[in-house]
Amino acid sequence: MGIRTASCSMQELEAEIDSDMLIQLKYLKHLGYPAAKHLPELPAQAVARSTSDNVMTFRENESRDADCVIKKVSGLSRLEWPKGNSLVLWGIQTDSALAPLILWDLAHAAPVGAVIELVESIGIDCYFMREYFQGAMVLEDTADGYRRYRKASLLDAEHGSLDEWTFGIPAGPDDATLLNACVARILELPIPKKEILLCGRPAKDFLYWEHVRIVGEDITAPPLKICSKKNRLAQEAQYENLCIVHDRVFLPDDFYDSIQRFGNAYPLTAFQSLYFDDRTNFCIRRYSDFFISQGLASHRTEAPRRDDTSKTSRFAPAIFERVEDTAFAYANGHRYSANTYPSGSLYLVKRRVWSRIPQDESLYWTEFEDVEQGERAGRLGIPSRVNPYSFTQSMLSRSMLNWLGTTLCETQGGNLKPHRTLFELLSFLPRKPVNRKTQDQAARDHVTFMKRWGIEADASLESPAAAASQTKRRLRWLVQVIHAARVPLRPTVVRNFINDLEKLVVSEQISYQSKEKIARDFVAGSSKARESVILNCSEIINQSAQRPNGKVYANSLSDYLPKRTLLARLGSFSSAWFLWRNRKAMVATDMGFYALYKAIVGSTPWSSYKDKQL
Repeated sequence: MGIRTASCSMQELEAEIDSDMLIQLKYLKHLGYPAAKHLPELPAQAVARSTSDNVMTFRENESRDADCVIKKVSGLSRLEWPKGNSLVLWGIQTDSALAPLILWDLAHAAPVGAVIELVESIGIDCYFMREYFQGAMVLEDTADGYRRYRKASLLDAEHGSLDEWTFGIPAGPDDATLLNACVARILELPIPKKEILLCGRPAKDFLYWEHVRIVGEDITAPPLKICSKKNRLAQEAQYENLCIVHDRVFLPDDFYDSIQRFGNAYPLTAFQSLYFDDRTNFCIRRYSDFFISQGLASHRTEAPRRDDTSKTSRFAPAIFERVEDTAFAYANGHRYSANTYPSGSLYLVKRRVWSRIPQDESLYWTEFEDVEQGERAGRLGIPSRVNPYSFTQSMLSRSMLNWLGTTLCETQGGNLKPHRTLFELLSFLPRKPVNRKTQDQAARDHVTFMKRWGIEADASLESPAAAASQTKRRLRWLVQVIHAARVPLRPTVVRNFINDLEKLVVSEQISYQSKEKIARDFVAGSSKARESVILNCSEIINQSAQRPNGKVYANSLSDYLPKRTLLARLGSFSSAWFLWRNRKAMVATDMGFYALYKAIVGSTPWSSYKDKQL
């Protein structure tokens, strides 16, 4: 086919675009995306024999059957380049919500020199116009509804062999029990070439000094500059493939096999992650992996940036409360939305890709830095997706991400559905602590809070040590000290009080909306301001409800590492069945029941990893 001029009409264009092979895509049934019968018909001229090698489309043509039908297409599919050196994509962006993933795969799978022609029946900005593709995908011709691109060079995500990986872990001086387990698992993965970077010096009880390289010791804290740490890990990486992972994440034993099956040239990618609230793997939850913010697209409010008040951002500190109100849920990897993003817990990403979308270092820990990066990456042409071939497990949990053990997940059809296993109701199952802080540390923090806010210890008050030992005593102590606290009604002082409450008492992030409500009640002099601390702090309510008769705090971090017992095997079996039954709604995977069981067992951080000798 020759090069067309801008004056070419749509009718002339249809007569010229022809193919040796017609490839039809068909969606996975339960996605609810429009089937071919609901789409415009593919023009007959588009499938007549001529010089173009292939046509790929979701549409049908009555005069000719497709030569190849690719079924069950979803966000988990990785499309390959067909034979030949040119491909016409007919109506892909017009017809499919999956267009960013489809175009990403085909652009990276295409050999250098190949031609991709895009034909759309309505005017729409071509995905290849986005910044990521500039320079590599060269526009050769354009007309109304038509673009012709030639691939001039490799794209950034095509670099690097899957046999070479850098694992980057933000680290700190806290107890290294979980970091030891995280690193031990990485060390035993059968990857031909790998390195482990720690950003920050770990505690003295870290076991694997000779196996890691420490960087970023100049990054100060507090506040926790998590974006600076992750960017430094990417800058220091030796290999092109990056796995930036928090020390609470335990990788699957089949990590290497999973990334080989998923393929190279991946965008911003996550594994789906699980958390078990008990020590026998019965109480399964999805946890902090791949999210969707359904209201993010409509969030247009901006405020001054922290680092430069002359500039504004949709993710500035003054409007965190509004960002939080954009309705977050666990995304379904079968689907695609511009509002999906990997949580900061784990990223699989190419070093060159990360360099295009570094995290915003004006944002700190829990300041929606992962949301901002994912949204910005999508605008630049780098979509987010999941690797469906295994799961990670989180060794810790924040109660705010699971309300009373319930996770809100997007289904294959795009609806939101809560999930909670019945085993959550069984109080006799041995549970993990709700909070990673030890009882001794919690008692010391309680004393610090009382001294800081002028609360005198007397016989009428529950003791700080007792408050750290049992939920009922903790709630009684909370009510007493909040009413006894001497808090001048000045905005800055009130916010300092709330911050101390968060760090020293709740020991978990309090939502921005709760903080604002508590602060407003205090400053306004409300007679019920003290009560609002408890009633408007959902984290306190959630922690207490999850452990009404148990402990909130840990004896040690070893409490989060279950023993490999027969009961734990039975719990893994039960949870595999629960996942399999809910595979269309809770997780996105094509794994069968036994594969799910193996994935759970293979990603469980057993107690043997506490001080595993390698």
